Amino acid sequence: MGAFNASTWSPRFRELPQTTGWQRAPTGLGILGTHSLIAPQTTLLAQPIGHLLSITSVRILDAEMGPYLGSDHRPTLMRCAVKAR
Repeated sequence: MGAFNASTWSPRFRELPQTTGWQRAPTGLGILGTHSLIAPQTTLLAQPIGHLLSITSVRILDAEMGPYLGSDHRPTLMRCAVKAR
């Protein structure tokens, strides 16, 4: 999980899972707009630049955008599980 500072539609970001083997969070979790183009306190016109990627032994169960904490990005909160071997 990280603030990649790249939109979901960035060609470089789209290549990342293929080149690293990391898996993107399930699409059913939705798009979390973590960086607003207007002001960080609002989610209006927010773009997703914080993304959830995991190694294959970790499964992302759910995610949500966290509260405004004073940064220019909102945090992304996730619940995950480690797969048994």
